[in-house]
Amino acid sequence: MAENIHAQQICGIVLDEISREPLIGASVYLPSFQSGTSTDNNGYFCIPTSGSENIMVQVSYIGYKKYQIIVPPRASDSLLVILLTPGIAIDEITVVESSQRNRPGGAVDVPIQLIKKLPNILGEPDLLKSFQLMPGVKMGDEGSSPVFDTTKYFDFITLIPSVS
Repeated sequence: MAENIHAQQICGIVLDEISREPLIGASVYLPSFQSGTSTDNNGYFCIPTSGSENIMVQVSYIGYKKYQIIVPPRASDSLLVILLTPGIAIDEITVVESSQRNRPGGAVDVPIQLIKKLPNILGEPDLLKSFQLMPGVKMGDEGSSPVFDTTKYFDFITLIPSVS
């Protein structure tokens, strides 16, 4: 005797209640099955189910009110249209730089205390060596000058003393 096995699933689309735009990545969860999914790029989702009881569906999305619906077993093969209401109003945020110093891009402050801890030549701090240890500064090959790179004409390192 062949038994008619019909796989059930809950499918639907999650939309913004006001604009009717699909909500991409909304969370859809079935607590009784301890399973869930998220909506695709068009706001659609499908979750396989089984059984002949009512199924609670919970839908949530950042900035929207959580939505719960109970789906009867006979309606589990129909498409649910879930409209989420915006629930959290966020005011405009302005980011302001905390430091008002005006410095050119790529400028780095090197404290004198740090320079004094670096390698010495004849008892004096080696300023050029300290610049080679900074992030983003490439060390030259043996026999090349750190001040003038012969592979790039007119590239110079400018040393400007900093007052701390």
